[in-house]
Amino acid sequence: MSKTHYKDPLDSSKPLSGTGRNGWEVPPEVQQKVVDIIIEDGRKRGMHNRDIAHYGFKQK
Repeated sequence: MSKTHYKDPLDSSKPLSGTGRNGWEVPPEVQQKVVDIIIEDGRKRGMHNRDIAHYGFKQK
């Protein structure tokens, strides 16, 4: 059985942290920052908007 980190304490000192483990527990400004990072990474990889929306961070 693989080790899980689900019950480890949350590190709120990280810039992209939230108050819980679910997406809706992350403040809107952090959610937007994550979306911006995904879009920026996709563009650096030469992906079009449709590809970024579909694949996100998957490796090419």
